[in-house]
Amino acid sequence: AATPAVPPPPAAPVAPAAPEAPEEIHGTVSGEIGGWRLGNIIQLQDGSRWKVISDDRLGFKTRSNPRVTLKKSYFNWWLSIDGTSFRTKVQQVEP
Repeated sequence: AATPAVPPPPAAPVAPAAPEAPEEIHGTVSGEIGGWRLGNIIQLQDGSRWKVISDDRLGFKTRSNPRVTLKKSYFNWWLSIDGTSFRTKVQQVEP
């Protein structure tokens, strides 16, 4: 007598892929900014905090709550003040 066919076990559910981290973030500085230097913390209105990690100093006319763009570049993030050429390398820090 033939052995009855055994149905295959049900497939395990496929876990959804983890969402990819954004390559670009747009935000607004919380308060005023008139430049930066190594170690400065820049806080955005969404509560995220970014530490300047490049050894560049820059001073410019103080701006209140300027819009900024953060762009991912390999292992680093670059923060730039929208509408200017001012940018610096940053890393996110815990609030």
